Amino acid sequence: MASSLSAARAIDFLCEHTPSKSRVMALLAHDNGPSSLTAVLTCKDPDHAYEAVGILRRVLARRDATAVEDELKALTAEMPNAPASSLRQAVVQAASGNWGADPGALFVVPEPEPDPSEDDPATGAVRGPVGHPRLQDLPGKVVRISHLYEFHVTDEDALLRAAVARGWEPLPASELGDDDPRDLIGAVMTLTEDPDVAGTETLEDQSSAELLSPEDGDELADWSRRPVVTRFTHGWRLREQRTRPASESKTPNFSALFDTQGCPCKGEDEGCEECGWQLTPRTAD
Repeated sequence: MASSLSAARAIDFLCEHTPSKSRVMALLAHDNGPSSLTAVLTCKDPDHAYEAVGILRRVLARRDATAVEDELKALTAEMPNAPASSLRQAVVQAASGNWGADPGALFVVPEPEPDPSEDDPATGAVRGPVGHPRLQDLPGKVVRISHLYEFHVTDEDALLRAAVARGWEPLPASELGDDDPRDLIGAVMTLTEDPDVAGTETLEDQSSAELLSPEDGDELADWSRRPVVTRFTHGWRLREQRTRPASESKTPNFSALFDTQGCPCKGEDEGCEECGWQLTPRTAD
């Protein structure tokens, strides 16, 4: 099925980074069709792409290109001629609210419906459509690995700079809470694949792995009817701080229970008739 796309308008700008280049993309809305992405400019410096997105977003929000004249001039002075020219043109388009997009076509490939004949009447399980198999459809073993990380943020600025260099952009202020106004969560998530996350101290790094088995009731996460739950090692440091349970009996006072009686022989005469044999506190203990 195909449908023509009408004139577009920019609704946001995004960065795309690869090891060799960075690209600025415009997210366009169409009156007749879904939103689409179109390239604005390509450059080698990721910082230039990030700054360009910031400029374009401010122009888009205010519909005023004059508000960014100074920073636009400073940035384009550092950029090669081609991306600088593309950025200036994009600023004009963002200020106007309209985007000169070429007409296109939307092709929708219908997803095949699951074949009812392949359902399992014994268990009631429904096999997934082509391209989205269930656990029982896979001939080989499936390994599930879960990770648990805990990071202590020691330098917020260093963390944010490292995340920006990887193409991260913080969430809009309207989507952030008072507990995380700088979107540190998003920055840390962007860098979790690094051995050492900049600006943080790793407090915990655990992994848990298991083989999934349909016979045990396991299922792939996308098809699972229940949440995927993983148990990690916990509380082992508390073992060093455990005290004696309150129910444990205390050592009795043997000196009070087995008080020895005084005698002139001082216990040296085994045949003394006055003191005789006594159970001492030490013997009782």
